[in-house]
Amino acid sequence: MATMSISEAMEIAVKHHRSGELKRADEIYRSILKVAPEHAPAMQLSGVIAHQVGRHQRAIEQIGRAIELMPDDPGFYSNLGAAQEALGNLAEAAGAYRRALQIRPDFAAAHNNLGKILIAQGKIEEAEAGYRRALQIDTDYVDALANLGGLLLQVRHEVREAEACCRKALDIEPDCVVALHNLGNVLRDRRKLGEAEACYRRALKIQPDCTDTLAGLARLLEWQNRLDESSAAADECLRLEPEHLRANLVAAKCDERQGRQPEAIERLEKIRPKAEVNVFVKEEICYRLGHLYDRAGDADRAFAELVEANRLSSRWAGEGLATNERFLGNIANYSEVFTRDWVESWSPAPAPAANTPVFLIGFPRSGTTLLDVVLDSHPKIQTLDEKPAAMAMGKLMQRWPAGYPQGLVDLAPARVEQLRATYFRAVDEFIDRREDHLLVDKFPLNMVHAGLILRVFPGAKFVVALRHPCDACLSCFMQDFNLTGGMTSFLTLEGAALLYDRAFGLWQQYVRILPHEYHALKYEDLVEDFEGEIRRLLQYVGVEWDDTVLGYSRRIGRSRGVDTPSYCQVTEPVYKHARYRWRRYAKYIEPIRGILEPYIEQFGYD
Repeated sequence: MATMSISEAMEIAVKHHRSGELKRADEIYRSILKVAPEHAPAMQLSGVIAHQVGRHQRAIEQIGRAIELMPDDPGFYSNLGAAQEALGNLAEAAGAYRRALQIRPDFAAAHNNLGKILIAQGKIEEAEAGYRRALQIDTDYVDALANLGGLLLQVRHEVREAEACCRKALDIEPDCVVALHNLGNVLRDRRKLGEAEACYRRALKIQPDCTDTLAGLARLLEWQNRLDESSAAADECLRLEPEHLRANLVAAKCDERQGRQPEAIERLEKIRPKAEVNVFVKEEICYRLGHLYDRAGDADRAFAELVEANRLSSRWAGEGLATNERFLGNIANYSEVFTRDWVESWSPAPAPAANTPVFLIGFPRSGTTLLDVVLDSHPKIQTLDEKPAAMAMGKLMQRWPAGYPQGLVDLAPARVEQLRATYFRAVDEFIDRREDHLLVDKFPLNMVHAGLILRVFPGAKFVVALRHPCDACLSCFMQDFNLTGGMTSFLTLEGAALLYDRAFGLWQQYVRILPHEYHALKYEDLVEDFEGEIRRLLQYVGVEWDDTVLGYSRRIGRSRGVDTPSYCQVTEPVYKHARYRWRRYAKYIEPIRGILEPYIEQFGYD
């Protein structure tokens, strides 16, 4: 310092700082502060180094003093926000980023970093706006692209746009760990399991101590039922960061699935206080504890956890609530339109399609996932697992002058072929369809589109999964569904019962005015006489018995994922403990019994 000016010393220190020589850079910053104790840039950058080496409280103190000396530098506030965020002080971090943006509204990094805080606080719309504003300022901002991709997947369930964001980020910066991690999440959701794992492992090769990616890999492996590998990945993450929320969630899930329920409960209760800063993780913890306490026989505690989980989930259900209203409105519209006189006015039915699928329907959580994987294990059957292929036909008709369902009255043969082609194109987006296999389209709430399906595929067979209505509604209330379509109905028991009534009421209307083949299979009968019920089912759909269906669970994992909340249950031997679970929750079920009673009687339940 004796032979150079402060500005020259700062230039040298910043070069060391940028090259990663943090110790040498900090020595120079400190020497500057000995000569000029109120040199705000040196004080602030020394604070940044304290943050980089994990001394976050010291960083906050130093950057705070620098701000007192130079209160109008947006970069100071942005760095203060990062240090506050590292300590979990989300409100303080958000305040620092907002102050940076007041000074400099086009500060892309502050928009991006504030977006991360807002996500953790459950302020989804504001977070998305922040990421998009950052990208308006800098279209190639890699971190904002990666973060927007994560939000679009996790909250909006916009898989294609999420993938596009992540891939653009990787085109710009191939070693961006966040983009690789989020792309792995996207590919997992698209059931491209090998590619998803490759993304996680590539990210870990670049940054072996990235705890978020270790947790993501652990989650994927657990989802594939590779429990030993999943536990190892979660343990490595927890060795590096013992309180990592998602790694603890995966470890608890592995404990639960390996029969260590008390250990799983203890682990989740221990991390619950820290989850207050992340509403997404807190929601998952509450759902998981609800199931664990249910298994432990503590219905009251389980129900309390599930009420809280659904309350948290409802905080970002705004768009889902709107689509749910439309969904319920559509059911009411179909119920009004589909009358016997209206159906008799239709033009002649088209010739049956040679490759007509079988449609597996029913209320969610009625055993449809179990039936799906059992049927898919048959060497002559291929299933489509909860993809909106039938709804693609309805969307096409909505663009026609008469619309849907009114346009079903007069369908020329060419229109029918167009609808069938649209259906199979939608199927082909998700699976490599094999022409020599029977296609089973499993989408439970396709029951509300049975009129459309029968018009386009006359003679189509339906498999209707039934379960005690109280159990079906309770189980839906217990699940962490993606809040799309009718799924927001399941945030309350009352909403679940209302949807049950409307969906089955419409299905029974179709049965009366559009006679067709269907095979009803009760979940309770299936778990009591598994082989007998599956034999009868295969006979109905027209394929020979094959013993491979008895080993269906072996296919779940590496070769086939399951996209529904039942993914872990279908790998277990058929169990009976979920039958008539509702009886333990009778006092909570009582307010909806009146809605469900007609179906309890009609389906032959006591």
